[in-house]
Amino acid sequence: MFASSLTALSRPKALCAMLLVTALPACNSVDESRTSTSGTNLSPDYERLASTANETSTLGGVALRLQPIPTATTLTTSSGTLDHASGATTINDGAYTLVDPDGFSAGGLLTDGVSTLFSTPAQGFSGNYDYARVYSHAYFINTVPFVTTGVYGVVTRPQDMPTTGSATLTGEAQASYFNSTTNFDLSKGTSKIEANFANGTVDVTTDQFDITNRETGVSANVGFNGIKITGMKIFGNQFSGGTITTQQNGRDVEIITDRAQESALGRFFGLTNSGQPDEAGGIGYLRGDDGSLTTIFLAD
Repeated sequence: MFASSLTALSRPKALCAMLLVTALPACNSVDESRTSTSGTNLSPDYERLASTANETSTLGGVALRLQPIPTATTLTTSSGTLDHASGATTINDGAYTLVDPDGFSAGGLLTDGVSTLFSTPAQGFSGNYDYARVYSHAYFINTVPFVTTGVYGVVTRPQDMPTTGSATLTGEAQASYFNSTTNFDLSKGTSKIEANFANGTVDVTTDQFDITNRETGVSANVGFNGIKITGMKIFGNQFSGGTITTQQNGRDVEIITDRAQESALGRFFGLTNSGQPDEAGGIGYLRGDDGSLTTIFLAD
């Protein structure tokens, strides 16, 4: 599903089709028992997404918003709240606010009766995270269809962000590549997020993807098998900027030459007892005359 929404960037008809619930693939339930390896090292001051405590958490994240008419791609932060007792969830991606009064259905869906948000392991991520999820959200604004793909969760409070030390988080990644003629899915990738809190920088490495031609489902060689985002800057509980490079077996290769748009944005989620964010995730987007590349990553 994640790859479908990214592919829609270059295929407006596919984007419109995604807005119909019947056109979306079936999603499996989120297995909330599958928590991260952090275990008892999680701060008691932060409720996990699966918590049913009488508490309300501040949600936040990042979102890639795709608009076909006129064609536009926007990478932005998202915000919201979660009432853990009732499940009531609000998510705003900067253009649309979804309010679900009773939270996720058994199938991993949020809906306000008009739009539907999917957040399940069917997105290509295991669901093995305490504070964050990957999602896709389809909706209309003034008859114009949109699809937003993003990461959201219980964000680390800005005042809890460390200013010393460093952390390395490992997890998963998905990506989509369009070379001006063909769409490719990069699935089942790994991610490594290296945060240097003293210097205020973040580097992200994603690799080990399974790469297939989206139309045929056949394995493909696209000239790269890894994506790096280096030199992102930390501000509050966010990180952004940096340089996106593609790699083939660890060696830099230039796949998209004319960079008309290059952006990356991420957030930190939760907190450990040692005073560091427990999880982090984000999105990188690169577009030129010879194609576009989007990667989404989540790690703990």
